[in-house]
Amino acid sequence: MAIALKLLYLSLMGSNSNITDPISLYVQKNESLSTLTDTLVSKEILQNQSTFLALAKLKKFNSPKPGHYLIKPGMSSNAIINLLRSGNQTPVNLVIHEINNLNDLSGLLGKTLMADSTEFLSYLSSNDSLKPYNFTSTTIPCMLLPNTYEFYWTASPKKFLNKMQKAYKQYWTEERIAMAKKQKLSPLEVCILASISQKETAKKDEAGKVAGVYMNRLRIGMALQADPTLIYALQDNTIKRVRSKHMQIDSPYNTYKYPGLPPGPIDLPQAYVQNAILDYKGHKYLYFCAKEDFSGYHNFAKSYDIHMINARKYQRALNKKKIYK
Repeated sequence: MAIALKLLYLSLMGSNSNITDPISLYVQKNESLSTLTDTLVSKEILQNQSTFLALAKLKKFNSPKPGHYLIKPGMSSNAIINLLRSGNQTPVNLVIHEINNLNDLSGLLGKTLMADSTEFLSYLSSNDSLKPYNFTSTTIPCMLLPNTYEFYWTASPKKFLNKMQKAYKQYWTEERIAMAKKQKLSPLEVCILASISQKETAKKDEAGKVAGVYMNRLRIGMALQADPTLIYALQDNTIKRVRSKHMQIDSPYNTYKYPGLPPGPIDLPQAYVQNAILDYKGHKYLYFCAKEDFSGYHNFAKSYDIHMINARKYQRALNKKKIYK
């Protein structure tokens, strides 16, 4: 009898898997024990399905909590049941990078977290949902600083925004707000300007110089004439060469047609671009054009005549490479 009990104990409390490395297990909302067990078997987490089900019945375990769990080698049926019953999740990493619009952002969130992209898009597009954060569906990207964040897989859209708001407030310290004010910009305007500058150059050491051109234009009432805002308005990232036909679009993001900053950011600007704007020391350039060597850097000019010389160099380089669109 004692031997039988010992064997029963070992079968219930001993290792019940063949895995040699930790495995991520995602349990959906309202997932049945039957479906969960099938998943555990298919992933070879369970070696003995009947032992697991017998123990689950004994422990009255029939409704696993949704979440992302890390199943480790050597875990017993008892340990697995206790983990799934407790809801003690392992966080997932959400990498927020350069994103063009809320559709792309919602797609990323839907792939990383439990709620689907439609649910995220609906929440992020609702001004009523965003009102407590003092943002709108147009400006909300400014609250989302690109970085790597830890979230529980079950995080709702509201919990997602709550965490992003906390990171936003940590970035926008009193010192940074004062720096923005010194530049005669609000935090929102810094973000919008940074989003345009980031699209213009991928060179960190040039971000402030590019942003400075736009700041100089703003201060003298000159139109920004920023090509990336046109591409955003047209929603066509295949455009390599902005032409006069593109400038005809009637959109508040057409900075050739409408003066000042557009109503919202055109992507999620990195912190270093915003920092470059806050640290802007000033220059007298009003124009810039991509260098003809396609290095990613730009030629800057104080006068339109010099700018046109630079522009023609770049146009000839494009023609030589047969880039016409």
